[in-house]
Amino acid sequence: MNEHSYIKAVTRHLTKVNYKWKINDAYAGGTPDMFLEGVTQDLWVEWKYIKPFPKRDTTVIDLTNPKYLSALQQKWLVRRHHIRGDVAVVAGSEHGGVVFFGLDWQRPITAGKFVDMCRKHSAVACELLKMVGTV
Repeated sequence: MNEHSYIKAVTRHLTKVNYKWKINDAYAGGTPDMFLEGVTQDLWVEWKYIKPFPKRDTTVIDLTNPKYLSALQQKWLVRRHHIRGDVAVVAGSEHGGVVFFGLDWQRPITAGKFVDMCRKHSAVACELLKMVGTV
């Protein structure tokens, strides 16, 4: 699986969202991958797929590393969080996915903790839907 197929696998469960916009903007660097419009809140979502996944449980996964989130992406997410608090980073892997709301993505976690937090595609979608008020 890669990032594109992971996004597709999760977003097919986002049927209750009012509006879903998959963003591909070559001119505005740092813009998140997706915008979700909900009933009570909107959400800007950045998707990352961790491949290869670390073999050791003690290996640290740091999404602030530019191999995951570029400096522009991080700046955009932090700015938007301070304006409206409507951002999330979804990190997928062969084990499932983890949703980081707000600035939680800035805290490094071990691979073992990441696996413990992983959820199936439908559960990741459900977390996003809860945040926008459609569940």
